[in-house]
This record gives sequence, structure tokens and C-alpha cells, in this order.
Amino acid sequence: MLTPRTSIIMPVYNTANTVINAIQSVRNQTDPDFELLIMIDGSPDNSAEIITDYHKKNPDTRIRIFNNPENKGLSAMRNQGLDHARGEWVVFPDSDDALEPTFLKRLHQQAELTGADVVNCAHNMVDTRGHKTKRSRVHQVYAPVNKQLTSFCKISFPLTPGIKLFAVLFSTMFVTPILSAPKMNALSSSATWRRRAYQ
Repeated sequence: MLTPRTSIIMPVYNTANTVINAIQSVRNQTDPDFELLIMIDGSPDNSAEIITDYHKKNPDTRIRIFNNPENKGLSAMRNQGLDHARGEWVVFPDSDDALEPTFLKRLHQQAELTGADVVNCAHNMVDTRGHKTKRSRVHQVYAPVNKQLTSFCKISFPLTPGIKLFAVLFSTMFVTPILSAPKMNALSSSATWRRRAYQ
């Protein structure tokens, strides 16, 4: 089985109105070398049915669906996704996000340019009225980011002097091995660290 370049892990809980748009934005990526792991977290709405119906009508071998009957929370879904991920890199969009078509392409370009293990980008926040607020990139990296993480992996946030960092998980790409690297054992087990990191 071929290893995809990127594993995209998308938890789903109570987002029936947005999840198909989120999935479609993944499928519209200009970099097609990915797998999408959809982690349904015991959602009380009809998200599971909507996703299943969409996938039947739009089959895509890059998509795998995990329909968990019990709600276990966001961290558990991301960790379950990591357990099944095959990609060299991993990203964690939410099921109410919409990725720009060049999202993966541009993050990979930045990773290749800098040799970074973690790459972040700007994003837009959209309110219920459709108004957008751009949350920009960064000028100061190492203070806000977990010190244990920066001690052993190279991080790249494209520089915009004077702009505050909004380093959030859904706009960040990680090289997969650092999420379970042996150096994490100094802190705790990798599974425990991952839960701590994502809560």
C-alpha cells in the first residue's frame, strides 16, 4: 500500500451543516497525495448518515471513515486518527473548516524550503453572518510554542514582523514522527503527550 504524503485527520461532532463542505475542501486540494481520516465522535446529529451518503455518491479511495458510537472527545479522535494514519505529514482540520485549495501545497513548499518539522499558516475566522477576520502569521515563534517541542524539532512560521502569532492546530502541519518521537518519552508516554497537546 502506497504511503500518502499527508494524513488529514478530521474529527466530527455535531457539524452536519458544515462537514460536507469541509470534506469537499479537502478533496479540492491541488496536492492530491493525501488520505482523509474522518473520525465521527458519537455525534448526536445526523453527521454520520450525511457523510456515509456523500461517500457512497462520491467514492474516493483516499477517504476512510471511523464511526465511533460513543462520544470520547476531540483529543481521543485525533489520537485514534494518528493510530491509523499512514502519511509522512499530518494535519488536523475541524469539520467546520474549509481549506483553501492550495493549503497542502503551500505548507509542503514551506517545509521543503526551510527543512521544518512543523509549519503553520494564516487563516480566516468567519462568523455566522459571513464576515471574515484574518488571523495572520507570526514574528515571534519560540516563546508561545511548547518549549519541549522546540527543543528537538525545527519549526517554520513564515515571518510577518510585528504580527501576533495565532498558532492553532487546524492551520498547522506536523511531520508525523515527531508526534510519537522517542524524545517525547522524557515528558511522558507519547499517547499522554498527544492528549495533553490537543486538549
